[in-house]
Amino acid sequence: MPARIETLPPHYRRNFAAFVVDYVFFGIALGFMNLSSIVPAFVRQLTASAPVIGLSSTLFAGGFQLPQSLFAHLLGDKPRKRPYMLLGTPGRLVLWVFAAALWAGLGRRPAAMLTLFIAGMVLFAASDGLITIMWFDIMARTIPPQRRGRMIGLAQIISGIAGIGVGTLVGLILSAPYRQPLAAYALLFFLAGASMVPSTVALALIWEPPPQAEDEVSPKGARGGMLRAALRDPAFVWLVVCRLLVSGVDMATPFYVGHAQDWLHLPARLIGGFVIAQTLGSIVSSVVLGAVSERHGARTVIRITSAV
Repeated sequence: MPARIETLPPHYRRNFAAFVVDYVFFGIALGFMNLSSIVPAFVRQLTASAPVIGLSSTLFAGGFQLPQSLFAHLLGDKPRKRPYMLLGTPGRLVLWVFAAALWAGLGRRPAAMLTLFIAGMVLFAASDGLITIMWFDIMARTIPPQRRGRMIGLAQIISGIAGIGVGTLVGLILSAPYRQPLAAYALLFFLAGASMVPSTVALALIWEPPPQAEDEVSPKGARGGMLRAALRDPAFVWLVVCRLLVSGVDMATPFYVGHAQDWLHLPARLIGGFVIAQTLGSIVSSVVLGAVSERHGARTVIRITSAV
């Protein structure tokens, strides 16, 4: 039999490259403001309150996930998703607002800087949640299922290599002498914002296919019925409960940096080492657990990662 010729969607190469560039540079940006090491270390410079330090790491997750159900309900039936995806990109400018505020000396007023940071992080997380919903919708319609693994895998490899360099640079920035307090964190936020620029350009270059009749989304009332049916499914409910319990570990991660600095007396540059370690861990786990998933299924992967 002749080999089957794969038919790719229009503008496939353009979208493939745009999604990869966005994925990579967004990952680089988060490396410069690592949520489990750099952000808690920064907040510790503004307050000694353990609840606030703990909140700093989970703030993004809450601001990212909670509004998504509202966004999906309001925008799920829109025929075009790209305009709403781009609507969330101005929220990334808040990273430069942080940098400008620190360079302007707001760090000398910890309460004011902390208030600005918390409000800005909520805005940044919510806007990125909007982007993410539309991102996956467009990706599902422009990248064939058999090509998505290749796209995500390539993006993860590039992000991993870049992440090692980012971690090294973070260590150098945090260990350098500065005349102005918190100048190192101002530079990190600036670099995070700068990394968002090519990511945003890539999002703007994504081509969205025109809506088709078979792609129409169910009306809001029907989607509400689907949600109620899902909540009556024991497997779905237990999955949500499991996710909530496992994510409880995030309450501890903001305090690793403080423990390393206060009790182990390790230098600030070690925070860059934390970023490198997390990057290497993600690379290794992607390779190992990817193979486990193909052989034994996603449930086994969930059990392994939960135990770890």
